[in-house]
Amino acid sequence: MNLLETPLPGCYKLELDVHCDSRGKFVKTWKRSFYSTGLPDVAFVETFYTVSGENVLRGMHLQLPPAEYSKLVYCAAGSVIDVALDLRRGSPCRIFCRRRPASWWPSP
Repeated sequence: MNLLETPLPGCYKLELDVHCDSRGKFVKTWKRSFYSTGLPDVAFVETFYTVSGENVLRGMHLQLPPAEYSKLVYCAAGSVIDVALDLRRGSPCRIFCRRRPASWWPSP
């Protein structure tokens, strides 16, 4: 597992280890020691799994304290386009978009 910085401060691309054999693929998306070292403020509270059809837009969310939360986005099959809009005044990066299998979006 590796955390790679993106143009949006606090958002990271995750490089996950994919283990392949004759049975298929195995990917570990959560490991306490990894997240506690790389992202020490992370405290996962809940998890979701969705299956979407082709060309589906799923979720544009505005997060304001005290109801903000971080997100771990993982695409098990197909592709996903993640878009983060940083609407805070003075933000060095107002928009960041990527097509990745996994990413970390922090709470504001």
